[in-house]
Amino acid sequence: MNLRIFLCREIAVARLLRSQIYGAGTEHIKLKTALQELGCSALAFSSLAAPPITSKRYSQQQISQLIAGTKEFPDDREAVEFLQVTEAMKHLQEIVTSKNSC
Repeated sequence: MNLRIFLCREIAVARLLRSQIYGAGTEHIKLKTALQELGCSALAFSSLAAPPITSKRYSQQQISQLIAGTKEFPDDREAVEFLQVTEAMKHLQEIVTSKNSC
């Protein structure tokens, strides 16, 4: 029985270290940074990051909680979707020019 407890403890420590090394749980920091760079509020982002671009719609309150880190994404897939939306927004800002600048 002691061997089981030891192995469970070792597995838990290994998972914790792996998550710290690979940055698991930092999606909210990446999202917050990306939105700050874009000058995009949680309200604006909640209306942009919605189906069909993402698989699920989040309210402004939920986006705010994700940014603050008080709520986590349910799975990595949704986090990746939201970060991809910010990447697309950055790309559009770079390639789209106003008519006045020509």
